[in-house]
Amino acid sequence: MIVSTLFRRRCPLLRSFSAHIAKPPEDASAEISGILNKANWRDALASSNLAAEINPDVVLSVLRSKRVDDPAKLLSFFDWVEESQKVTEQKLDSFSFLALGLCSLGQARSVVIRMIERKWPVGEVLSSVARCSRELSDGGGVVYGILIDVYIEKGLLDEALEVKKRMIIEGLVPSRQSFNVIVGGMCKRKRVDDAKALVVEMNSLGVFPDSFTCSILIEGLLKGRDADAANGLVNEMVSLGMNVDPKVYDSFICVMSKEGAMEKAKALFDGMIASGVTPGARAFASLVEGYVQGKNALKGYELLVEMKRRNIVISPYTYGAAVKGMCLSGDIDGAYNIVKEMGASGCKPNVVIYTTLIKTFLQKSRFGDAVRVLKEMKEQGIAPDTFCYNSLIIGLSKAKRMEEARSYLVEMVENGLKPDAFTYGAFISGYIEAGEFASAEKYLKEMLERGVVPNKVLCTGLISEYCKKGKVIEACSAFRSMVEQGISGDAKTYTVLMNGLVKNGKVNDAEEIFQEMCGKGIAPDVFSYGTLIDGFSKLGNMETASRIFDEMVLEGVTPNVIIYNMLLGGFCRSGDIERAKEIFNGMSGKGFPPNAVTYCTIIDGCCKYGDLEEAFRLFDEMKLKGLAPDSFVYTTLVDGCCRWNDLERAVTIFETKEMGLDSSTAPSNALINWVLKFGKTELKTKLVNMVMDGSLDKHGKPNDVTYNIMIDYLCREGNLEAGKELLQDMKKANLMPSVVTYTSLLNGYDKMGRRSEMFAVFDEAIASGIEPDSIMYSVIITAFLKEGMGTKALAFVDEMFAKNANVDGCKLSMSTCRALLSGFAKVGGMEAAEKVMENMIRLRYIPDSSSVVELINEGISSNERMEADAAP
Repeated sequence: MIVSTLFRRRCPLLRSFSAHIAKPPEDASAEISGILNKANWRDALASSNLAAEINPDVVLSVLRSKRVDDPAKLLSFFDWVEESQKVTEQKLDSFSFLALGLCSLGQARSVVIRMIERKWPVGEVLSSVARCSRELSDGGGVVYGILIDVYIEKGLLDEALEVKKRMIIEGLVPSRQSFNVIVGGMCKRKRVDDAKALVVEMNSLGVFPDSFTCSILIEGLLKGRDADAANGLVNEMVSLGMNVDPKVYDSFICVMSKEGAMEKAKALFDGMIASGVTPGARAFASLVEGYVQGKNALKGYELLVEMKRRNIVISPYTYGAAVKGMCLSGDIDGAYNIVKEMGASGCKPNVVIYTTLIKTFLQKSRFGDAVRVLKEMKEQGIAPDTFCYNSLIIGLSKAKRMEEARSYLVEMVENGLKPDAFTYGAFISGYIEAGEFASAEKYLKEMLERGVVPNKVLCTGLISEYCKKGKVIEACSAFRSMVEQGISGDAKTYTVLMNGLVKNGKVNDAEEIFQEMCGKGIAPDVFSYGTLIDGFSKLGNMETASRIFDEMVLEGVTPNVIIYNMLLGGFCRSGDIERAKEIFNGMSGKGFPPNAVTYCTIIDGCCKYGDLEEAFRLFDEMKLKGLAPDSFVYTTLVDGCCRWNDLERAVTIFETKEMGLDSSTAPSNALINWVLKFGKTELKTKLVNMVMDGSLDKHGKPNDVTYNIMIDYLCREGNLEAGKELLQDMKKANLMPSVVTYTSLLNGYDKMGRRSEMFAVFDEAIASGIEPDSIMYSVIITAFLKEGMGTKALAFVDEMFAKNANVDGCKLSMSTCRALLSGFAKVGGMEAAEKVMENMIRLRYIPDSSSVVELINEGISSNERMEADAAP
């Protein structure tokens, strides 16, 4: 009872709700269409109850009803619904009907764009267009064409292809314009094969490609570096009587120039001119740049002149290419003239062009010209940028003009530019190169204080510079600082440090750095492994070198012939010639045929260990394989023959003209040295005559080493006149005698007791600019002492010690110190000897615990032992 009462009470309420239920879309559509046919339809719709009835279904019904004949009004209604009524989730068919209707007014494109931006799947879009086309009895071809165009414009190539397929299924043939749009889109996305297939399809459908189609495809082929196919298509166009767009030729020239095919590019360029077609600026610019890349700046400049003659506007980029080419070719003045021509023609040089000039002037050490160009640049209102200042600072730092470089750093900061890692890197490298490590550290500190974080390249370079100077402790310190700064080095960084350690004899430390690198997950490369293998091989630790080689192979790092040569050299040096031969014989089978260095190494090993037959067999094999032996190989063979007492065979190498005419003098010198030291008298005489009469000249004219060997031999033999005569011949041959040359003469005169002549030779040496070394000083000082000229001897001792205080040279051995002290004791007494000894201790020639008496006695005992050993 209660339930029924409640039900009856609610019935009127339900009836009141039912009075506001929305009308069916068809009914609302009819009323709305009626209003749309009025002039003031917006106000009428907004003030009516129908506005509340509008939804996507109603909009679709209005568009398909054909009750409104004006497509433009339907578009306005559609826009009004979305903007004023906030009905944005429109039906896909609404877009299709609207686009189809607007085709006659040429306004369908905007609707198609909006439809595609809704991101409906292309299949649904095509089904909708086909469905609505059938309903309107419209083929839909125009809308399909617009879809293709917009899809390509949006980069949706596959969707555009789907539209083309649907058109063909629907019995519609895409227009040439639609095909061109798709072909162009494919070429832009480097899908040239798809583009070519489309052109073939065009022919099959009877839509024959026009010159525009072919031009698009040719551009695509050229961008894909398929110049041959592009050229074939051009020839086909010409045979069909099609006009070839001059821009196509420009493209050809551009691609050929980039590939370095300058002869083909220039031939095409000349052909254009011969046929009455003027090449465009792009063709000229491409040729100029191509010639610059090919290091033919003169031809590039000639083209620049041709452009001016034809009144073709030259861009700053083309001018810049010409300037760069002239600079690279070494014609910096020609480059500077081009820049001046730019200004005269109204084309203002940019900062890149000016920087190129400045950088080249600095490389040529023309610092004044570089500064002048910088001044002109500023007068033109062009402010130097960071790269320009860095070029100045780097160039000046390399020339060790550090103060000038510093002035530009100050100017750079004053102009509001921030120095970067390259700026400070120039100062740091410059000061390290100059040996001013404190200044280098100062700039490193300044860089960090300014918040400039050193990059990996700078840190690696810094480590490398320290290593070159033998400052491995500083190199390691720089490396650790880099790690603390959070700069993670790469394999190159670690390898540079390892290489520095190896070259300074710290191979075990290098291996520790290697292990650290591996522990951080940085994969060593072939250079990393090679550095360690080389280091341990040179130490003779072939067990470790071989272990590292095996690890490298296991890690998948492919060795190269250089690595094999390192191992080969190591086994040869350590005396394991059989293991060396084993590696040598196995190289070719592993894909690393021995090169000239390999043969040199194994031949050297065989010679050192007496296997001359194998050395000469390998020598012959090397030549058969087309590897030309160099002077080292000949020197090695000569040295080996002499070492194993086969001097005749060594001489035979020369007599049989075994060596090439362009060989160096090193093998001859090796032979001369061995024969004169250990050869029989008749062989010595024969060789001296060969040198004197020029018989050996065909194997390399005598050099300073040759003369030094001969002069030393003649002086030791007491033939001082011949030695002095040879000295004059040496000068006539424009060969400068060295400290070694004059020391040989001094020793010869001293041995013969002709000291007055000896002193005259010494004066001659000093007058000719010879800087005495410790050996020459010792010889001349000893001679003065023998003559009782203690004061003169002391003067030279002081001179020698003074040089040692400033330069790391003139070091005296312990035996030389003993001999000098003994001489001074004999001439000037113990007091003079003690005075000399104090300086020897100060300069760390001898221990500070030494005494004059002990040193003299040790020297006498040593001489007595030598005399006893020499006694028969």
